[in-house]
Amino acid sequence: MPLPQLPEDAEADRYLFPPSTAGTLNLAAVAAQCARLWRHLDQAFSEVCRSAAVRAYEAALRFPTSMPTIILTAAARTAIQMFLTNLPGPRQNFI
Repeated sequence: MPLPQLPEDAEADRYLFPPSTAGTLNLAAVAAQCARLWRHLDQAFSEVCRSAAVRAYEAALRFPTSMPTIILTAAARTAIQMFLTNLPGPRQNFI
């Protein structure tokens, strides 16, 4: 099956799943890093990233799953990035 492929050309069934806690935490980490890196270059974009980081982290807390290794790794990465970006919350819960 070559990619990219238009949905109407797909022969296989497609399924939608809710985002995972690990994926949500990874999004929070990347968004926090984005906020930090863009802080002095584009303040408005940095704030969008910061808001996304906080919202993703809060969503991960609202919908936790069991804590397998991949989630703990994502949680640690998120805590580090949010700590470095000076965002509240995760350092108390994961560090």
